Amino acid sequence: MEAALATLAKGGAAAFLAVLFARAALHKASDRAHMQGLVADYALFPEQAAAPAVIALIALESLCPLMLAIPALTQSGATLACALLLLYALAMAINLLRGRREIDCGCGGESQHISWTLVARNVALAACASLVSLSYAPPSGFAAYAGIWAAAAAAWTCWLVSEQLAGNHARMRATTPSYVFPTGEGAR
Repeated sequence: MEAALATLAKGGAAAFLAVLFARAALHKASDRAHMQGLVADYALFPEQAAAPAVIALIALESLCPLMLAIPALTQSGATLACALLLLYALAMAINLLRGRREIDCGCGGESQHISWTLVARNVALAACASLVSLSYAPPSGFAAYAGIWAAAAAAWTCWLVSEQLAGNHARMRATTPSYVFPTGEGAR
């Protein structure tokens, strides 16, 4: 039973990461010029290197889902996913330490500025990928695959909901002035 749950968890994580990276690659490929600007905004290397960097990122992000979907390559795909997620976390952390918080993360989905929360999110996703990369046994049978995709669908739904909540929170902070209680009222 324990082995079946481990297979389900690791398979679900691999499938979730495959969907996540497929979406990220499509996002970057759909507007390469915009992505070049975002990569240049990070100011981690000369601006003329942004175009080749975006092409490399699209290629690597496209390779992740393919590798994660092939049982013999799942562990290598998870290692690549882990490396990319840590690279993105490092790029964000460097810019946050420089005081540059107004950079769009370029993650795909809803546009959002880099933050320590996004750094932590990428580190958590990298930890998830590392568990898959360390040991992965392909599932056997239709029921196992159905369970894996159900787990991945549940994780993806949670991901989309959390993205929407984060986007809503950012919009509310941008449009709602903070309310300051008058002295003595409401300060409990």
